[in-house]
Amino acid sequence: MASQASSQYMEDIQERMDAIGVFEIRNFLRTYPLEPSPAFDQNIHNPGEKRGTTILPLWQQTNEFRDGSTHWPAFTRLLAVLKPYVLCASAMFAITHSEEYRKARVIKERRLAAQNPALAIPHGSADNCFETVRLSANIAPTSCPLQTTHPSKLASFAVIGRRLFNGGSIAVLALGTLHALMPGGFLVLDTAMEVHTTPFSGERYELQFFIPELDD
Repeated sequence: MASQASSQYMEDIQERMDAIGVFEIRNFLRTYPLEPSPAFDQNIHNPGEKRGTTILPLWQQTNEFRDGSTHWPAFTRLLAVLKPYVLCASAMFAITHSEEYRKARVIKERRLAAQNPALAIPHGSADNCFETVRLSANIAPTSCPLQTTHPSKLASFAVIGRRLFNGGSIAVLALGTLHALMPGGFLVLDTAMEVHTTPFSGERYELQFFIPELDD
């Protein structure tokens, strides 16, 4: 009975995280312009539906995402909500790729120590090993490489809005596998692998967390 109650409690937390994540992503996308899908989008869209992709920094401010910029308030609110996803993805990555996690943390600490502390991203954590995250909204791209704004060999996937869509699995062509991520689930892939998202109905948001380029 205790284990069932604990399991239900964790499921309730994950569901609440998911609902709050959807809410803040919607708020962010009300004013932020997304880039088109990186490959042919297989989904059929409603007029006015927010769709596309963008890359968000997790370590250092950029010209677009900096204190005082137009999208800064909505961006920082979004990051506060995404922080549990960042930390969970990092914790899972530390288990499955311990050496790469250690190297990424060293690079992060070195880079942040060399910059003006005022330029750090708010809501950061010492445990986060990912430099950037790609947020994709309501798109199902065909086969395409995993890319961000910097070299990266590994990426971790998560989805938000699990109760709002049907379909939308992640297909890894080289492995012949299909992954339907649930709330709290993460998938780590080599960025050399091409992936595609299967078509879906409803509202779906995908996160791709990228580690930095690692020292040899």
